[in-house]
Amino acid sequence: MKLKRVLSITLVVGLVAYAVLKGAVYYQVKTGLGRLTAMVAPFATLKYEGIESALQGSVAVTGISVMPADAPVGIRIERIELQGEGARFLLDLLKGFDAERPPRRLQLSVSRMAMPLGGGYLQQWFPASSATEPDLCTLGGLLGQTQIERLGFRQRLADTRLRYDFDRRSGEMTLLMDYTLDGLAALSVEMSLNKLSSMDAGAMPVLERFSLHYRIDPDYMRRTVDYCAGEAGLDSAAFIDRLFTGGSTYYANNLGFIPGEGLRSALRRLISRPGDLLITSVPDSQFSPALLQQYKPQELVRLLGLSLSVNDQPVTDLSFSLPQGNEQLADLFGTLAPAASGENGGGETVPAPASPKPRARFMATPVARLSRYIGGDVRVYGSERADPQQGILMSLRDRQLELEQRLYGGKMTLYIPLEKISRVEVLRWEQPETGEAVR
Repeated sequence: MKLKRVLSITLVVGLVAYAVLKGAVYYQVKTGLGRLTAMVAPFATLKYEGIESALQGSVAVTGISVMPADAPVGIRIERIELQGEGARFLLDLLKGFDAERPPRRLQLSVSRMAMPLGGGYLQQWFPASSATEPDLCTLGGLLGQTQIERLGFRQRLADTRLRYDFDRRSGEMTLLMDYTLDGLAALSVEMSLNKLSSMDAGAMPVLERFSLHYRIDPDYMRRTVDYCAGEAGLDSAAFIDRLFTGGSTYYANNLGFIPGEGLRSALRRLISRPGDLLITSVPDSQFSPALLQQYKPQELVRLLGLSLSVNDQPVTDLSFSLPQGNEQLADLFGTLAPAASGENGGGETVPAPASPKPRARFMATPVARLSRYIGGDVRVYGSERADPQQGILMSLRDRQLELEQRLYGGKMTLYIPLEKISRVEVLRWEQPETGEAVR
């Protein structure tokens, strides 16, 4: 009887604590949303349908709508969710995060964000930028996916996820971002920073490596090229040729810089055979953000250790120039970095010795090690199909691999039994001289 009573009391206390915690989180989030609603009231109306929380360490707001003042339409978001680690994250959320000890892991997800097109919507929100938007049938319009309402689009529907993982002992942080636009494109970015633990001593964090994986929707690109070719009275091949016959001013107006022959060929390949673009960077040890505005374009390419591939084909010529001339890189980056002073302040940079740089590529990875790459891009080869299934590795449990595919019409989750997997490739870093994985 005593044991039963103890168990009953423990259960009741646990349920009360759970209810109190959820109630406190609800009140905290509701109060914050109330303040935000009041702040934006002169410019827009902010509404939401509900607030949710879970002991696993998450809080979410659902059914959000933002209606600008005097605008005919607004933005709707199905769900915004902030995830941490367990109930401790909810407690930290209540009392405020310690700036000296941020959470070890944090993820922000925005699901089904609908941004209507046409009807003067963009002019209401961005009156200055809408006037300078490139025409759909220019190089900048094709790549920037502007004026897509001419193709029949009525809204941009987006999903995005921002996440960081922070190791306090080593001072290393990994930042991840995924962004998908239905029917248009998908983007994933990974960045690794070091020396964050010594920031209080005035040290700058160090960018260890960076990768950007851009996947353009083949149907969108073919449809747009066919539409624009018809508007110009050309066939598709002739229209693509015309996109790359302009001079320096044309490229500067469309891209903001003037690409060399290698980059022009890569862009042509991306438009004529739409697929994947991968940019990686492993900065040289002598690269300094403080000197950023003093670097010439080719010095920047070398010191950042940039590499580029389109549809798995490397691009070796990364030369480019600027409309103002190669001496004025400060016009692009001057607001991001202060002018440097000292012995290298005259515009001369110390030459860095050439050294092999790590690069990112899809590498075969044992299933037993896949848990290290949760949230990363993977290709899964099955014993029953020839083509791989590519997507984001979400979890490994119950002898299944959970793969999320960001399709151009939305998202789809696949659960693949491990026994049906013949090989898995993960987008990882390797050292070219040895072929050994860096991460």
